[in-house]
Amino acid sequence: MAVYYKSIVGSVANVGIVIATFSLSLLIFEIPSGAIADLFGRKTTIILGYILWIIALVVLYFADSMFGLISFSVLDGMASSLFSGADSALIYDTLKEEGKERHYKKAIGLYHSMWPLGAAAGAVIGGYIAAIDLKLAVLLSIPTAFMAFLFVLPIKEPKFHKEEHKNVLRQMKKSIKIAISSRQILILIGAGFILWGLGEASHWIDSIYYTFKGIEIKHFGYITGAAFGLSSLGHFLSHKFAKKVGDKNAILLTVGIWIVLFFSSTLMAGWPAVILFVIPALLFGLRAPVEEHIANAEVSSSQRATVLSIVNFSRQSSMAIFTPLVGYFADLYDLDVAFRASSIIMIVAFVIFFGLKSPKKV
Repeated sequence: MAVYYKSIVGSVANVGIVIATFSLSLLIFEIPSGAIADLFGRKTTIILGYILWIIALVVLYFADSMFGLISFSVLDGMASSLFSGADSALIYDTLKEEGKERHYKKAIGLYHSMWPLGAAAGAVIGGYIAAIDLKLAVLLSIPTAFMAFLFVLPIKEPKFHKEEHKNVLRQMKKSIKIAISSRQILILIGAGFILWGLGEASHWIDSIYYTFKGIEIKHFGYITGAAFGLSSLGHFLSHKFAKKVGDKNAILLTVGIWIVLFFSSTLMAGWPAVILFVIPALLFGLRAPVEEHIANAEVSSSQRATVLSIVNFSRQSSMAIFTPLVGYFADLYDLDVAFRASSIIMIVAFVIFFGLKSPKKV
């Protein structure tokens, strides 16, 4: 996607602005959308998200300027905010209704493994299409999104405790108080702010990084497919991994190794650099379900989607802040310098995670 943006706006810095706009839009609507999901239903919120996503893709197809890409990013951010928190809350409360919430890491890992698995296949096919025509790849995304919309329609909303009021601002205020009173959630927020702002954001401009490392565009689909495949595998194995080493150790191990690999990739060129850059997708997959499980265990059903959105808000706000800065330093120096500095600062997040309580293995 970054290559497509760059073909329209010209510079890495401008690409960073477009990406930051998405993050800014997402963070503006992040917490309100979580409150809407808690007050009016998670299924309704998710369906509305898919409708906005399809509209956003249509806008992207016709975009031929910075304004067009900014418009797409705003709509895409709104759509993503409606998914964020609502899907995890729906899954957790479905399991809780059946007395199986202890299996959440396994369920959410399987759920999240499906998206990158499908994306892996799509990336390989999309790589061929993009090599022919980048715009055609965007066009074909529209019917694909519509098919996903049809799949969510039969979903059954689980029963969960709802607040009697329908005041979104009141719901947000109460959930913020709950989030800042929980040590576990505060740690997830603080560490996530750094990791997403400086680590995950690097994958928004990964195709530019591959070009910088001397990789031809025809290989991008395979690389992206491999990254999604590793992420899918990580999500699928997350429950077993955390069960064996414990939730806290699972997070510390994956973050620590990720930082080492990320930094090492900046010291190499060509395929060795790309391989080290992509392997952390597996580590992300192993870590993400564990973090979600910790957050869900800290809140009640009536506040779940809103609190999860607050956690995601910290991540998206950091991307809105740091992505343009990474792009700026990449233009000023080069991507290796920008990513090297990012990986060093990410050590702070690793240290913050030491403050997590170690729950019983489940």
